Amino acid sequence: MKTIWIIAIVWALLFGARNSFANYESVDVQKSIRVDIKKSYENFSVNRISRSREYSYLLHNDYGDKSYYGRIVAHNGDVLGYFSADMRLVLCVDYHDPAKRSLNGCREIPEGEITVVIPLIPNGEKAEFFNPEGKIILILDISNW
Repeated sequence: MKTIWIIAIVWALLFGARNSFANYESVDVQKSIRVDIKKSYENFSVNRISRSREYSYLLHNDYGDKSYYGRIVAHNGDVLGYFSADMRLVLCVDYHDPAKRSLNGCREIPEGEITVVIPLIPNGEKAEFFNPEGKIILILDISNW
């Protein structure tokens, strides 16, 4: 049952978030990069970067207040596009033992690995990641990709 919860959450995050922005102006790119990020409380560091599949990004920041997001910035400082970058780690448990005790629910955990897909937008030099308060929490140079 624990596996079903994890699959359901991943499915909702991947497809639910994408569908919720269906009315906003988005652009498809043929190339993107997959970034594996290590989170340790409020510190973030990049573990691995690899090529990924095509991806859609937003032309305007429609992620709203109180959400994590990222943006692609050109060398001259122009913002080229925005992407989803939820940096929370959530653990959900649905467990029943023989003694008829149950443990279920979700909670945010402070440490682990997060995977984010970043669109490779022409002339993009860096990807900036923001927390819900609007503070930059990670900057990644993407000029060589």
